[in-house]
Amino acid sequence: MRKMGVSVVEHPKGSGELYLLVCHQYKKKYIHVGKNTKPNRVIANQKKELINQKIKEQGHKALNRLFEIKSQAPTLKQYLNGFDDNPGWLAKNKKRLKYSTYKGYENLINQRLLPRYGDKPLDQFDKEEFENYLFELSEFKPKSLKYHTLANIKNCLSGILESAVPKYIKSNPIHGLIIPKDNPDENKDEMSPFTWEDRSTFESKVKEHRPRYYALVVMGFRSGLRIGEIIGLRVSDIDFVHNYISVRNNITRGRGTTPKSEAGRRKVRLTNELKTILQKQITAVKEEALSKGWKKVPECVFIGETGNRINYGNFLDRVWNYCMEKSKLSRRTPHDMRHTYATLRLSLGHPIHEVSKELGHSSPNITYKIYYHWIPQMSTSNIDDLDRKPTRELLENKPENMVENVSSSNS
Repeated sequence: MRKMGVSVVEHPKGSGELYLLVCHQYKKKYIHVGKNTKPNRVIANQKKELINQKIKEQGHKALNRLFEIKSQAPTLKQYLNGFDDNPGWLAKNKKRLKYSTYKGYENLINQRLLPRYGDKPLDQFDKEEFENYLFELSEFKPKSLKYHTLANIKNCLSGILESAVPKYIKSNPIHGLIIPKDNPDENKDEMSPFTWEDRSTFESKVKEHRPRYYALVVMGFRSGLRIGEIIGLRVSDIDFVHNYISVRNNITRGRGTTPKSEAGRRKVRLTNELKTILQKQITAVKEEALSKGWKKVPECVFIGETGNRINYGNFLDRVWNYCMEKSKLSRRTPHDMRHTYATLRLSLGHPIHEVSKELGHSSPNITYKIYYHWIPQMSTSNIDDLDRKPTRELLENKPENMVENVSSSNS
């Protein structure tokens, strides 16, 4: 007997009664149509096609309802939070994932997945239905979700369902799902790096109105570190002898962790000006600790007035936004200090592979894609070289230029 399918049969043979025979999971179900007449055979074939169409669209779910078979798989809520002796997906992955990644997934689960799918058994997820849900989120007004957020929601659910294979589901039902893309005709938010003049203006306003944070801002513009990496920077991370910073700490969601990726663990060179300012900053923290009677000198290079690590939200409101208003410059975010570092270096013609490495990108291709428009547009090669066949003398006279051009094209 076939495992799954529908056929028109006379049952029992010779009885003259026409039935639809439905087979599913080695079970049989007969649906009576009527006498075995030509009109009834037409009706039976029409019903057969309708059932086959539902099977094609819904798979086993259609037959499960027909056979009144209840799902044996846990609901999404059970699978995530735990049931019986199973600790649950969230508990297992709390120890497997980076804290920031785990918290990101947890927020998506609580905000986007559980309210909609919490009571749905894992084996009843439908690719088209979830695809429609993502489309709704992309069109939702007044605040529709962008492609990146939708991709995170999809990847989160896909990872959950993938871990349920093959115990609870045979395959991942949303594998290959299409994510709605942002409208290409809409104006996209672009980075807004500071110019040389803007950087100087902003630094001077911070020094004037919030001098405690002056060294932090200079650090952001001169090192390209992410704001979490700056807040997490420790005195032991700075090598004043060899003039570099070892980036090995990061603050995410108020909690200490490691850099964003393996490439994020890197060494970043110090400019002479930044070196001097950091040395003064470290000395100032030691003097403040002694004058205020703190039990020990803080490990962090940048601290708040109580000696604790800087809170990003407070810094944003009380320092950054305040000084932005005083500077009368166009609105930027602290992350634009990192963009400024990259764009100013590239505008000076610094090799893209050096800039990429010190930014902590995994590949120069990423740097190139993000900052392409700030790479100098002026061509320096001699275009007339195309008019003549290269001679040995020509090649020997231009080894550095040729190597540089090759490496730039590979980047």
